[in-house]
Order: sequence, then structure tokens, then C-alpha cells
Amino acid sequence: MKKVIVPEDIRQLVRRKILVRLLYLAICFVPALIAIYFYYKNTINHNSVNYIITVSILLILPFIISGFPYKLIDSATYSGKILKVDIYTQTFNADGKASIMRRSSIRHKNITELLIEEDTRHLNKEVAKNIHIKNHGYSELYKAGDRIVHVYGTDYIKIISNHPDTPTVCVVCGAKNKVKTGNCCNCSHSLDIKVVD
Repeated sequence: MKKVIVPEDIRQLVRRKILVRLLYLAICFVPALIAIYFYYKNTINHNSVNYIITVSILLILPFIISGFPYKLIDSATYSGKILKVDIYTQTFNADGKASIMRRSSIRHKNITELLIEEDTRHLNKEVAKNIHIKNHGYSELYKAGDRIVHVYGTDYIKIISNHPDTPTVCVVCGAKNKVKTGNCCNCSHSLDIKVVD
């Protein structure tokens, strides 16, 4: 079973992100609670179906608007070994919607999909899973046999390569950095994320 060691500056960044999301949720709740209060005062039958549905929607709405808890639990810290790399092209219309049409006027985007053996925390065995990589122009960096690490609360995946010349990707901003660089050349966050047994 492997453990991901995350530098303190990235831990602090993630803690701040969680706090901001909680504050945003609290701010979204204020108008919902005010609306429920006035609706309660002006409603005669508090046991009616319409009242229950309306109050339920008003209580759920702040979670939908803020994206909480989805944004809080949308990812986890994990590491794994790349088994296979698939890169395919997706096309988009002018309005940004995916399309199967291929014309020179339509935008194209490369999607990188990795099949990895994940190092699970709870089970001492390898689990294969597919991961879609955000398109930050570094599809060529992902190679079978290398290890990747995703840190909870960050947007990009770090590459721990077997090839000494392969650049590393900052988990915070996605910038490409030289292998021996200690901090990101773009955002100055630490690049020293390790996976240990």
C-alpha cells in the first residue's frame, strides 16, 4: 500500500479552497432561508404538498448553485501506474457543443485517457481504472510504465516518470517544469509530491 506525501503549501491551498466553498454555500443559504421564512409566514397549510416541495427546492438550491458537496468530493488523492495511454480527438461546434462533424472551421481538442493500476488505500491490491486528463497540452508526457499522482483539491495530475528528462506538471496551475525544479516556475507552489511504500 502506497502513501502520497503532499507538501504543506499545497495542503494549505486545499484547505483554503474548502473554506471558500463552505463560505460560498453559507452565502447561498441566506436568501434561501429568507425566502422560506416569508413563505412560512404567508402559508396557511404548512403540511400541504406544494409547501413541502417548495421548501425542499429552496433548501436544495444553495447546494446546486454552490456545487457543494460535489466540488468538495469531486476527486480524491490517489496514485497509480499508467498501463495504457489513449489520445483521441473531439470536435466542437461554434457554440462549444461536442460534434461528430469534422470541418476545418470546427474546433478540435485532444482528449487523453489513461488506464492506470491505482494504489488503493483500503485494499492492498491494484485496481484498474480509466482517467480523463484535462487537456493542458501535455498529452505526450504521459507514458505507459510511469506513475501519476492526483492530489485532492487540485486540478492537474503530476507525472513521476521513469524517464529522467520528462518534465513534471504542477498540480496547482498545470505548468510544465523541469524535472529538478523544486517550485513551479508559474505559481511557485511546491512540486515535491512523493509516493512512498
